[in-house]
Amino acid sequence: MDAPTTDELGRLRIFGGLGSASLATLAGAAERRRLGDGTTLYEQGLPASDLFVVTSGRVSLRVADGDRWTTVQSVTAEDLLGWSALREDAHWLTTARALGPVEVIAIPLATVLDVIEAGGPDARRL
Repeated sequence: MDAPTTDELGRLRIFGGLGSASLATLAGAAERRRLGDGTTLYEQGLPASDLFVVTSGRVSLRVADGDRWTTVQSVTAEDLLGWSALREDAHWLTTARALGPVEVIAIPLATVLDVIEAGGPDARRL
């Protein structure tokens, strides 16, 4: 998969206004993923370690309870996925599945935390 550029990340609402050093750190660790219709991005119960920004398409978040699935949210472009990765002993709380063609940017949570731990305006913005 190819990596997003710092300019591309800077145009995303969530990273808008970050300094060039922070954007370079994030872009250096990020990767673009393209998913076909019905492809699973991550699965409930598995270890969680990335944050995802949807750049195009729509993703359904579903929760399994035995044999029953409940859709809890549908996310689209510029939405952030992966909040489960912020938890201690992080595991996905939902299953994320592409509804049609989808593109996301995956960024390891550790890299996002590195930017936050560096402090300053970029840390507050994130």
